[in-house]
Amino acid sequence: MHADVIKSTAQYNNATVEYNQSKRALRPIIEFEADYQLYNSGAVAKAPIDILDTSITRAFQQVQGIVSVDTTVLVVNSTLTLTTGDRVVFASDLDDNVRNKIFEFSIQLAVDEPGDVYKAYLVEASDATVEDGNTTVVLFGENGGKQWKFNGTAWTVAQEKTSTNQEPLYDIIDNNGISFGDLSTYTGSTFVGSKIISYKRGTGADDTALGFPLSYRNIANNGDIEYENNFDNQTLPIYSVMVKYNPIRQIAATYKRMFQLQHVAETTFGKLLQHSANNIKFMILYLTVILIYFLLLNYQM
Repeated sequence: MHADVIKSTAQYNNATVEYNQSKRALRPIIEFEADYQLYNSGAVAKAPIDILDTSITRAFQQVQGIVSVDTTVLVVNSTLTLTTGDRVVFASDLDDNVRNKIFEFSIQLAVDEPGDVYKAYLVEASDATVEDGNTTVVLFGENGGKQWKFNGTAWTVAQEKTSTNQEPLYDIIDNNGISFGDLSTYTGSTFVGSKIISYKRGTGADDTALGFPLSYRNIANNGDIEYENNFDNQTLPIYSVMVKYNPIRQIAATYKRMFQLQHVAETTFGKLLQHSANNIKFMILYLTVILIYFLLLNYQM
């Protein structure tokens, strides 16, 4: 929480501003605005679910209506145990209209059976329908502790955070809204997300707060912390299969896309990335494209 938020909250409540120094961040916090698309992640979150199962292929045959000895817990198989109240997704169900739903599981007394017979029941949750781009956190079970995303057909594990202070990876798209990680457009792409901006890694001992060595502008551990402009420095796979075009057009299209990316960088991150325009390599590239442009004009004539 930023100090200005604490101050504004205190003023709103007519209270004295108090800053708990024990809660203060030990290093600068790199914070991103909301709604930037993460790489390998959904875009709209659903409420967490308890179980995401990948063993059941016919939920309404293998779970629905199954007699249960226990009145609250049903052991379906070696990897799936359901408890009354669970929100569950059957990610491997062969039915598209089951695979894209969230169900609430319960064990109830069967009214159509003589005696005390309890059966398992599946009912669509109030937020049952899962759409392309939805994502949810799975809390328990074999696939628990992870975030999963739905692409309209299948469920897959989303980008994972596996260590403390691990930078999130963001998606980068072209002017058509296509990710540079889309292999159907960018064949052979090795793009796996961009940190946008991050702490620049140094050498030596790990920083006591962040857990990895930092790079300093001046004397080690006694100067300004340096940051890495990943967006500007990262090499993007800006190529695709263009068999029907001649080589000159391929080169021109490639350079055109590079200029488009430069424009996006400047307009999105402003002064942070303006040094790219002054880069000598960029100027050489600019002159090269001008030359290619006149070659194209002559080629078309």
